[in-house]
Amino acid sequence: MHQEGEWWYVKEGKRQGPVSPEALEALLLSGGVGPNTRVWRRGMEAWTKIASVADLQEVLKSCPPPIDDGDSEPQLAIPVADVKPVIQETTAASPVARLFARQIDFMILGGAAWFCVGYFFPGFDWSIFDNAAVSSMATIFAGLIVEVPVMAFIGTTPGKAIFGITVRKLDGSRLGFGEVAMRNAYLWAQGLGLGIPIVALFFMWKSYKVAKTGARNSWDDPDMVNVRQKPISNWRQVFGYASFVVLLVGFAGLEQIDKQRSRAEAVKQAPSATSVNQPVKPPPAKPASWINPHTKTQATLYAGWKYEPGKFDEPSAYWFQNVGSIVILGREIQRQTLEKYIDLLQSDGKFGQLEDKKFEVGSDGTAYYVMSYRKASDGQSYRVDVKVWQTAQSTYWRSVVLSPYGKERERAEARALAGDLERTTLSDTTPPPPPASTKPAPSQSGAKRTY
Repeated sequence: MHQEGEWWYVKEGKRQGPVSPEALEALLLSGGVGPNTRVWRRGMEAWTKIASVADLQEVLKSCPPPIDDGDSEPQLAIPVADVKPVIQETTAASPVARLFARQIDFMILGGAAWFCVGYFFPGFDWSIFDNAAVSSMATIFAGLIVEVPVMAFIGTTPGKAIFGITVRKLDGSRLGFGEVAMRNAYLWAQGLGLGIPIVALFFMWKSYKVAKTGARNSWDDPDMVNVRQKPISNWRQVFGYASFVVLLVGFAGLEQIDKQRSRAEAVKQAPSATSVNQPVKPPPAKPASWINPHTKTQATLYAGWKYEPGKFDEPSAYWFQNVGSIVILGREIQRQTLEKYIDLLQSDGKFGQLEDKKFEVGSDGTAYYVMSYRKASDGQSYRVDVKVWQTAQSTYWRSVVLSPYGKERERAEARALAGDLERTTLSDTTPPPPPASTKPAPSQSGAKRTY
């Protein structure tokens, strides 16, 4: 391994060395090299004339003056076929420019990665990216993966090209495929904190402070990489920052358009309720009906749905299902507040992980609590929508909609049916039975309930 103090020098247009500092001094004294000979050692950014190297000034003072002008080496960079000369008209890349270039690359390269996934794997389940943090981490990681072949074969990326940033070895050559992959791995772990929100901000701030001093960050050290920036006009800088804003707004807009398209498709296929009491339903091809035994109110079932009696031990729980979804309507007597009743329903975590909870009031003044859960069962993920309301003193109703996670069309149809079933309960004014003297209520005695 070459030591940091060893010198390389140019002789007859070719690299020579490495030689020790003492050997280089001997060459100077003997005339083997002159003040205009270009030298380099580890830690220097480019080949430099001996006359401009501070560490060699004392030795130069001991050298006799040149006899004529022919003792100097050619003033050209090293004419070696496989080595590109380092461009001298560059400076250390601005940390701010590097940050914006990196963000542009994440959006363009990460977006390209997801486009390829959607194109080659049309059945891919995108619901795993519903969480913003997971989506951000995945996009950053995908961008770093795509950057490897782009940097190895092209030598730059869109963001770097806009801001005039170059990433090269000290001899001016491009990084190879493996070198880019290794650099990005270090960047992912030590510069971005694995993309974890909040943690990534801390790592990026730490990297910014290092880059601001002009020093190399850890992911540039293994291959001794130079990150330089060519002088660019103010207009080009403005274009770079504007590109970042346009991409950011554009991707946010595309996400909203996709959500609206999915929502419109779901409504077109199976319109969902526009309010808690006025669901819009698709006309059934083969009408079937169900009568609420407590209110004698009838609801029409959609095509493909059927009532499945006997699914529960509870006599007042009613099960409806089609091929992929389930709707459950339940009635119960509880002498406690609506909030405590909801706590009782959630006590054993049977609905899964709570993702959303809100309060709604129907047009007739009925108060509803609406909760949304995510539940894993048999290796699959489901969305569980639960709605709870009260129709008479101590009389509570609940509807439960179970649909595959990410299948918005199926979910919309099931919720629309649940809305029709819920309307059959609103005329329930039956007073609760008198309290038993010795036997506690079923829900308080530890009896198991599925939903």
